[in-house]
Amino acid sequence: MERIESILTATKRACGMVESYDAFDSEILEHINAALGVLHQLGVGPLEGFVVEGYDETWDEFVEPGPLQNLVRQYIPMSARHDFDPPTNSGTLKSMENRLSQLESRMSYYVDPKGDDTFFTDEEDVEEKEAPYSDPYWG
Repeated sequence: MERIESILTATKRACGMVESYDAFDSEILEHINAALGVLHQLGVGPLEGFVVEGYDETWDEFVEPGPLQNLVRQYIPMSARHDFDPPTNSGTLKSMENRLSQLESRMSYYVDPKGDDTFFTDEEDVEEKEAPYSDPYWG
C-alpha cells in the first residue's frame, strides 16, 4: 500500500475539505506547523525542525514509516482540526483533547522509552529510578 501523501492534503481531509478547495490553506498550514512545533519539543521529527509550506511536504519526509509515523499521521490532522474547527459538543471536544494528550504521551515514550535521566545528578539517583516497582501492600 502506497502511503506517501501530502501532510496538507491529509489534514485538509480531516477538516472535511477536498484538496482543490484552498480558501483556508493558510490557516490550516498555521495549525499544522503549530502541531509540528509541539512534536519538535517532544523530540519527534528532524532535529532541525520541520515546516509545511504547501502540498509538497510528505509524512515520510517528516518521520520514517513505522509505528511513530502512524501516531504522527493521526496527531497532526486531529490537532489542526481541534484548533481550526473544534467540535461544538463538549463531550466530543473533551474526547478529542484526551486523544491528543494520549498521542503526545505515546510519541514521547516512543522517542525516549526509558525516560530522561538528565534530571538525576548522581548514580544513586539513577539506580533508584531504574529499580523495579514495589507495591507497599503486596511487596
